[in-house]
Amino acid sequence: MLTPEPCSREGIPEQYLTFLEFQDPLPAFIVNHRFDVLAWNQGFCALFPYFETLEQHRRNTLVMMFDERAREMHPNWEQDALEAAALFRAQAADQLAHPAYARMIDDLQGEYPEFRELWKRLDLAPSAPSVRCFDHPTLGRIELGYVKLRLAGADATLVVYQPVLDSRLIARFRDLVEERIRVRLRSAGGSVGRPYRQSVPEDVLRIPDGLDPLEPGVNPFEVQRVPGNA
Repeated sequence: MLTPEPCSREGIPEQYLTFLEFQDPLPAFIVNHRFDVLAWNQGFCALFPYFETLEQHRRNTLVMMFDERAREMHPNWEQDALEAAALFRAQAADQLAHPAYARMIDDLQGEYPEFRELWKRLDLAPSAPSVRCFDHPTLGRIELGYVKLRLAGADATLVVYQPVLDSRLIARFRDLVEERIRVRLRSAGGSVGRPYRQSVPEDVLRIPDGLDPLEPGVNPFEVQRVPGNA
């Protein structure tokens, strides 16, 4: 008997999506059992500037680990890749016969010889709080810890990155997030959509006249709803 399909974005309760937004400027995302990134905030895109350019099927944290741009960002890439593959095997061991899982593993083995060698090792790794080192194109070398919170009512997990030693990183991430919002407002002509909902039909979120979304104390997403066909 086949296991159920991996959780989709539609399976995430709305309260978690709102809570995800509140994590900004800290990078945060929601991932399912297959490591597909289902939802993310602005901070996550600030940490991984190339994320939104990825095709939908490549928005997966295991697949992303073997992307050439990710290798440039991970100074300890060999260890991080080993841990990612071992964690996936530990968490998805009972799902690997499912076509959605087997197809992804086959594709990774065919595309990346390094993954093929790591997968042959049959390593397992526990899911536990950890620290990751990044060579960020704007922030330079940074260290971020992360915590994981299992969602109730959905087979998915919320992951939040946070500074380990340098508290100033929060302010620096805030600067990157605010710049992203400015760019999106300019390109959208004054309207902004929530990043994790770009593929889901919904109302347009429009900044009311006279409201500065970057003014202290103003939530850039507390805006008027205008029907998408307006």
